[in-house]
Amino acid sequence: SRRRERFKQLERARYFDHHIEDRTEAALRRIHDKVRANGGTLIMVETPTVRPFVEATMELNKEEADGFAAMIARMRSRGAVTVVSTQFPEVSDDYAMFRDAVHLNAPGAKQFSRSLARVLRAKGVLGDQACNEIYSAQAD
Repeated sequence: SRRRERFKQLERARYFDHHIEDRTEAALRRIHDKVRANGGTLIMVETPTVRPFVEATMELNKEEADGFAAMIARMRSRGAVTVVSTQFPEVSDDYAMFRDAVHLNAPGAKQFSRSLARVLRAKGVLGDQACNEIYSAQAD
């Protein structure tokens, strides 16, 4: 089937060094600590991709996906603000928002920016004034 062939292609392209996960998390902790020490908040954003691509990748790479989710949860427990791609179904469920399976086109980027601003306002890390300035600049 076509789906099975996609999995074979992803399997051939897949490479995962289990030490990368530890190094990545250590680097993110250092960045988070520096940002906090300067009075800021680390915001981690996972950009949207086409949902079937995400689902196939997560199914094929379950161990890595579970490890990534656990790392995000640990960063959140340290005070980082995390935004994951599943929070943007208005983008990831619409193929017209993408150039390919992982890259947004101009309308997709605009919609994602608006959706991201909405999520960040809801999380209390972006004020309304900042969003109004962004939207005003986009209208010009």
